[in-house]
Amino acid sequence: AVLGVLAAGVLVAINPAEQLARARDATRKTTVGQLNKAVQAFYTSSQYYPDGAASTGWITILKDGAEIKSVPADQTDTYLVTGAGTCTDTPGSLRDAESGFCYITNTGKSEAVIFIPLESGSEKAKCASSAKPYFLWSSTDGKAGVVCSSGEPGALTYTTYN
Repeated sequence: AVLGVLAAGVLVAINPAEQLARARDATRKTTVGQLNKAVQAFYTSSQYYPDGAASTGWITILKDGAEIKSVPADQTDTYLVTGAGTCTDTPGSLRDAESGFCYITNTGKSEAVIFIPLESGSEKAKCASSAKPYFLWSSTDGKAGVVCSSGEPGALTYTTYN
């Protein structure tokens, strides 16, 4: 009985669900970093960012141009599908979602943003109750970090990274 109580206490303390959410968030952050480097490499060789309005998808453009070897693992898991914040994929617009990663570019393709929603409690704690955490990279800002937004991020520049 004593061991059962101790085991229950340990499970509550380590909170496996939160640990799994943190691991998925870490994967998302790492992948955004890799996509950031690929997008920058594309920009260096082409002098414009991949077209968010392309019918093939922006990640596919990076793969076809050899900036990345393969399309990242799909992040549109149960958490994202249940309304925590999936990306708006609007064919023909400057917004595109591929593998759960969101991408926005401007008309001249001189600026770009990559973002994905985060799910762990530690990331949610960084935001006000009405806002959701997103890991975002902005070419305009030249940096990446967690931003809080009550809706899907839509700007190309951010003043507050948490």
